Amino acid sequence: MAGTLVHSEYKLGQGFEIVKRPGLSVFLQRLSRNYEIVLFGDMDKSFIEEIGLALDPNMMMFGGFLGRESTIVKDGKYIKDFSYLGRPIKDVVYVDFTDEIAPYHKANTVILPEFDGDPDDRALYDIMPFLDSLGQKPVDIRDELKRYGNTNTAETFQRMQWQRKEMIQR
Repeated sequence: MAGTLVHSEYKLGQGFEIVKRPGLSVFLQRLSRNYEIVLFGDMDKSFIEEIGLALDPNMMMFGGFLGRESTIVKDGKYIKDFSYLGRPIKDVVYVDFTDEIAPYHKANTVILPEFDGDPDDRALYDIMPFLDSLGQKPVDIRDELKRYGNTNTAETFQRMQWQRKEMIQR
């Protein structure tokens, strides 16, 4: 969540300020049509819920919230094991700025650049067409990510779509 969907900054005299990544509202609304969206962070669940409810007060987009309590500790690090989600792993897409916290499921991870509060960030807008296409057909997410890659996924997807259009027009 932090560094992927939101960025927090401490401002002297004001406390913490949470900044949404540009496009977050559109991203959540659009993807909730084809996905069960679970907000999974490595902080306490109460903090994850607080952010989630601020983003989606009527719980129309999020299917649930998972925090540190839903991780396992290995070698002194908290890691996410998606087998605990109770969903087929082939259907799980994990969007983050790193795959280090999900070492068992790197093949399910779409890696975006880390969000640092930049108001001109376009990562969520760019990845939406790829995620939309995945959500509309029964595929093994891992196979699709092998094809398009875990990093620069949006760029590779757009390039390959453009190439397909070029071939069809010929």
